[in-house]
Amino acid sequence: MSKRHLTAWFAILGLGWLAWAAPNASAGGVQWERYVSKKHIFMMKKPVGWTVEEGDQENPRFWYCSLTDPSGAYRASMVHGVSPTGKDVPGLAALLFGNLKKQNPTLDLRPQAWTKDLGNGKQLTVSEGTYADAQGRRKEFKNFLFAGDGTMLNQRIDVPEGELNRPPAQASEWVGVLLESLGSIQLAQCVFDAPPAPQPAQLVVHRLPSGWGQLQAPADWQVADLGKGQFIAFDPTKQLCVIVANASFISPQYYRAGMPGVVCSPFVPPSQAFVKACTAQGAGADFRILEVKPRQDIVQLLRGGITGGRPCASEDFTYTFTRDGKACKGFTFGFATGDHMNAGFTLSHFTMWATADQFDAARVTLTRILCSYQVNEVAVQRYVADGLRRYAEGIQDLSRTIARNSDAMRRENYELFIRRGESQRYIDYLRTRTIMGEWDYVVRGAGGYEVVRADHTGLYDESGNYLTRRAYGEPYTHSMTPIDSRAMFDRYRPW
Repeated sequence: MSKRHLTAWFAILGLGWLAWAAPNASAGGVQWERYVSKKHIFMMKKPVGWTVEEGDQENPRFWYCSLTDPSGAYRASMVHGVSPTGKDVPGLAALLFGNLKKQNPTLDLRPQAWTKDLGNGKQLTVSEGTYADAQGRRKEFKNFLFAGDGTMLNQRIDVPEGELNRPPAQASEWVGVLLESLGSIQLAQCVFDAPPAPQPAQLVVHRLPSGWGQLQAPADWQVADLGKGQFIAFDPTKQLCVIVANASFISPQYYRAGMPGVVCSPFVPPSQAFVKACTAQGAGADFRILEVKPRQDIVQLLRGGITGGRPCASEDFTYTFTRDGKACKGFTFGFATGDHMNAGFTLSHFTMWATADQFDAARVTLTRILCSYQVNEVAVQRYVADGLRRYAEGIQDLSRTIARNSDAMRRENYELFIRRGESQRYIDYLRTRTIMGEWDYVVRGAGGYEVVRADHTGLYDESGNYLTRRAYGEPYTHSMTPIDSRAMFDRYRPW
């Protein structure tokens, strides 16, 4: 906005004031003093003892000031700068009063609003309303909004209820004091000579070589594809950086020294997990968290259809750190999800980094790059389908392995059962022969080897024919081979 342009705004505003507040335009008993802005943005005159608050902001760029009496009953304020709604005047008014309504729910905007077309797209809107302040005192206000060309000039006075629209003969002198103070504001030349806001960087499409997605970034930026939708994008100086990646953590009870690619940690919020991962991987040091904003909306979304009963957390956080010896600043949106066994968790994060002196200026570009990232849904579906296929194949392989192992176990158990039975028969044979006082021998007969038995009655063959009546077959058995071992028993199988 040029100085000539702003002067025109003040001229129009001054005419409105003269028509509305001519009586008591200045209170004769008021002691005035000059006030110079702390940042040398403006100069004004004000009553002695009254308090001035001031400030300015970038993106969108504007400055503001307010003047309040010692009791807090009377107040004048002014905001001048770039309109956040462009040339949309009704949208700007709705935004301003919507924000006021959020700050003070008791605010009641009167339906009668006076609007005047000033030409060249400019418009003046005068609004009134009432509210209760923090002390419960009833107040009323009149608001002057000049906008329509992409800039705005918003001035407002607040007085106790009932003093704003009195007849001229009964008008409050303090209304005139507030208007005269606002009318005395003079902006410094540096406000008009300030360099214009930098134009947004031109972005071009960068596709990830793996086919997982694409993003928009300046043409001279490089993109490192980490696979599975993860990437690191950075400018030629490597001082600006955008990261989308995951980090794996394993619980202390399952961790073993030397496990690659994981960090040991119990489940912690994303801000703490991010610092642990960056420090462990050497990506930065001396992290200091500046602000953390829990994202319960993301947690509810995760619990609704993804994590179920598993632990999860989500946060936005801003921080400072050092990287390669340089002071840096970063912003990260992250969410952490654990597993059902409490064996570990995964941190997914969307991060933008810059050196501390460039972060504020580059934040808009970094945000545009981060928000432009799009995942290739076809690649995701293919990955999920491949994972399900591998899972099904793994289940089938497991089933076949279990079947093979079960068959082998059945065969081994059957063989063991047979062997145990053979052993039991041999044990029973020995027990029976011992109890009966009988002994078996192997002899070579005409038809081959035969088994004969000796007891106290003599020695006889398999048919029960006695070979001798002498007890225990003496002395014939001295030349025979006794069945006194498992090998002999299995070989000849006596009856």
